Amino acid sequence: MRTQTLKQPRRPERRGIATLWAVLTIPIMLVMLCGVIHIANLWLARVELENALEAAALAAVKEWGDANGGATDVPREIGVAYAGTNTTRRMPVEIATNLHPNPSEDNPNANLACAVDRADPSSGTPPTGNLIFGAITDDDPLHPITFNAGGAGGCLPALVSIDVTKPDAGSGNANSETHERMFGIFFDEGPSNLSIRSVSFTIPVLRAKNLSQQPYFDADKRIVLSVNDMDADSLNRDNPDPQPKDVRGLDPTPVTAPDNWLCPQSPPGRNPNGDACFTLADQVVCKPCGDDRFRTLTIHFRDGAFTTTNDRDTTDFIRFGASVNQLNPPAIPGPGSKNDGEAFRKAPVRVTVVFYNTTTGTTVTGSGVFVDDDDPNNGRAVALIGGAGGGTPAVRARAIVPVPSLYGRLFGIGEPAYVSACVTAVYDCELRRPRLIRVDRFICPGPNP
Repeated sequence: MRTQTLKQPRRPERRGIATLWAVLTIPIMLVMLCGVIHIANLWLARVELENALEAAALAAVKEWGDANGGATDVPREIGVAYAGTNTTRRMPVEIATNLHPNPSEDNPNANLACAVDRADPSSGTPPTGNLIFGAITDDDPLHPITFNAGGAGGCLPALVSIDVTKPDAGSGNANSETHERMFGIFFDEGPSNLSIRSVSFTIPVLRAKNLSQQPYFDADKRIVLSVNDMDADSLNRDNPDPQPKDVRGLDPTPVTAPDNWLCPQSPPGRNPNGDACFTLADQVVCKPCGDDRFRTLTIHFRDGAFTTTNDRDTTDFIRFGASVNQLNPPAIPGPGSKNDGEAFRKAPVRVTVVFYNTTTGTTVTGSGVFVDDDDPNNGRAVALIGGAGGGTPAVRARAIVPVPSLYGRLFGIGEPAYVSACVTAVYDCELRRPRLIRVDRFICPGPNP
C-alpha cells in the first residue's frame, strides 16, 4: 500500500518586509541614539563646568578670606586661573574677573556686573558677571542665608590702608625727604579695643639667574620714621596737626638716635623709648652678597598705641622709609619694572598686619598684597587689609560656556550648544578654610541686575 506524504502549505515570503522595517527604523534609532549621546554630552559638560566653578570660587574666597576681606583684585585673578586649569569637553573654561575699575562707595567689593552672560568671540566680547564677591548675612528670618554683593566681606572688624609711594628707581634709603615718606600706614576702621601690633612687608622670591639678583631690603641703609617738619599734603591726608605731620597718635621717639629706629635685641620687637621700631627677617643667603639683605621688613608698635578713631581725618597713622633694591619683576615692561612703587604690586609684595585685642589679650592676623591705586604710572601702590567686618566673605562663580555639537563634529554642521552653572563658596572665619553652600537669596546691587 502506498503512503502519501502531506505537503506543508507554503508560507508567504516575509524577508522583504523585514528589510523594509530595518530601513525605516535604523535611521530613527540612530537619531535617537545621537540625541541621547548629545544630552549625555551636555550633562557631562555641565558637571565639568560646575567642578571648574567650584575650584574658582573656593580658591578665590580662600585668598580673600585669608586676607580678611579688603581688595578683591588678586582673589579674582586667582579664581580665573583656577577655572582655566579645568575643561568642559576638552575646552578650557574661560571666565573673566568681573572687576570694576572704579567702583563707587556702595560697591565695596568692586563687582562690575550682576548678570552673567557668555562671551561672543565674533565681536571680541568677553564673558561678564562670572565672579561676584559679597557677604553672607543671616539677619532675615525668611532668608536665613542671604548672599549680599553689596556687603563688605571680612572676618576682621577692622580696615587698615597702606600705601607705598616711590616714583623712581632709586634704592629708597631714606636719605631724602621723598624716600623717608615711602610707606604710609593708616588705621581707618576698627573697634576701640583693637590696636596694630605689627605690619610686615615681604618681597617674594622672583625669577633670577642667581641669588645676587633677588630683591631685598638693605640692612646697611637707614630705616627711619618720617618725623621731620612736612607740609600737609596727600601723603598725610592734609594732616593739620602740629609737627611732625607724617605721624599722628603715636610717639615717634627713636630707639637710640634720630637716624636709627631698629628694635633692640631685648625685648625683641619693642621700642623702650617710643611706640615704634623695625626688624628685618628672611635673610637672602648669598655668599658674595654679604649678610645685609632681607626679604621681610617689619615695623612693630607698642600694644594699645596704634588705634583708630574711625574717622579718616583724625585716625592714627605713620609714614616711614627703608631701602629696597632690585625689585624689578621680570618680563614686565613699563612702570613697575624698575624698583618703583608700581613694582610692589607687580611682584607682588605681601603685607601682613597683626592686631592685638587689649580686652582679651589675643591677636588676629590679616594679610594681602599691593594693588593698583587707579593710576598705573604714578609710582604708587596700595593695600587694604581687612573689610570692616561687613559679613562672612563669600564668592559666587557663574558661567555660560559653549559645548561643540556632536553633529557638527560628525558632519561639519550645527551651532554649539551652551551650558550654565552657578556655585557659591563661603569662608569659615573660625576654621580659616572655605566650603560650598547653597543660598536662600541672592542680592546684587549694580549694573545689569
